[in-house]
This record gives sequence, C-alpha cells and structure tokens, in this order.
Amino acid sequence: MTEPEVPLPGGAMTHGVVRVGDTVRRPQCDNAAFVHALLEHLEAVGFTEAPRFLGIDELGREILTFVEGWVPEDPDPSAWSEEQIVAAARLLRRYHDASATAPGRRRHEIVCHGDPSPSNFAWNADLPTALFDFDNAYPGERIDDLAYFGWLFVLNGHDPNGLAIEEQAQRLRLVCDAYGFDRRSELLGAIVRRQTETTAIVVETARRPDCKRTPAETEEAVVWVAGETAWLRRNAAILGRHLS
Repeated sequence: MTEPEVPLPGGAMTHGVVRVGDTVRRPQCDNAAFVHALLEHLEAVGFTEAPRFLGIDELGREILTFVEGWVPEDPDPSAWSEEQIVAAARLLRRYHDASATAPGRRRHEIVCHGDPSPSNFAWNADLPTALFDFDNAYPGERIDDLAYFGWLFVLNGHDPNGLAIEEQAQRLRLVCDAYGFDRRSELLGAIVRRQTETTAIVVETARRPDCKRTPAETEEAVVWVAGETAWLRRNAAILGRHLS
C-alpha cells in the first residue's frame, strides 16, 4: 500500500514539499548535487543533526529523512531564552566543524548553511535539535553564517517594546561565547554584509516562477531588510561597545 503524501507548510521559495511516511520528498534546488554531496558527507562524519539524503524518487524529487520537531514562524528575538540561543549557537558550531572537511568547501573554512534562522532548526522540548533546508548552502566562512544567525536570533525586528539594545548586545556576545568565536569586532560589519546579500537573494528569487512570495511581499521584504540595516548602522557604536 502506497503511503499518502502529506503537504508540509512553511518556506518562501519551494512548492510541493510533502511527507511520505518517515521521508520528505521535495523538488530539487538549483545546487542539488552540491547539497546532496554535503548531506552525504555529514552522514559519513557522524553528524546526526541534519536530514539524510536517500536518493531521488520516480518524480525526480529528492528523498530525505523526516526530521522530527516543531518549527517556529519567525518569532521576535525576545521569544528566545538564553538557554535556547546558546543551544542553537552550539549546534551551528557542530555543523560547521562537520562541514570543515567537506570536499565542496574548496579553499574556504566551511560549507555555510546559508540560512541558519530559527525556522530552519527543528525544535524538540523547546530546544533546537537539528538543522535542515540546506538549499542555500555554499562554500564560505564561519562568520558568514554566524552573522546571519546573530541577526535572525538576536537583532531581528529591533522591537522597541521588546529587548533593550543593551540586552540584545549581551545576547550577541552570548552567541559568540557559545560558538567560540573571537573575531567580534568584525561581526556587525558581517551582519550588514549578509543583510545586503539577503536583499539581492530576495530580488533574484522573486524572478523565479516557483517563488511563493507575491510582488507586494517581495517589496515588503526588501523594505524590511533596509530598515534592519539602517537600525544597525545607527546603533553600531552601542552594540559594538557591549559586544566587545
């Protein structure tokens, strides 16, 4: 008996992601061969906190193991406890260490996940237990992913009714402590760089026929990132002082 396909929600880019039993079937991304080789490498080195690549089905979809857990819908950073932030930063570090020997990294430090936001971690018992969605993986440097992580986990939204800027800076320092990252004076500049790259990706993605965002949603995302960058530039001195 064929098991039913259960659509999986979430994601702004990929249509047609379904669960079939203990597997996930999804359309292959543009750099599918690179991602598949990365997932096979992670399995080979014993990194268990990512889905396993199982092959291609009869419809040309990639088959991955299903990762148990719940996925947040981009909550404000104030929703996270320090324990959760520390656990996520340490998980990202374990992934980076595992990818540091991947053939696909070429001359770079690691293979970046590319989008280590809260919604790409699987959560169990209120702690992150796995990383998934490696469609944006690329050879890069640790600071690239860590900057994106710090933005989405700590600085995202800069809600005036949420965390005070001093507390945000302390949490950014906590991320560096948990990860074991010492180049803190470079982190804010790296966050701005990743924000600029994110805008370019959003605009490019909007041109794809399979993009799930409407033109209005794309414009909203571009304006939002611009506001994030402007806020960070205005407050860089305060953040940098507490971060160091």
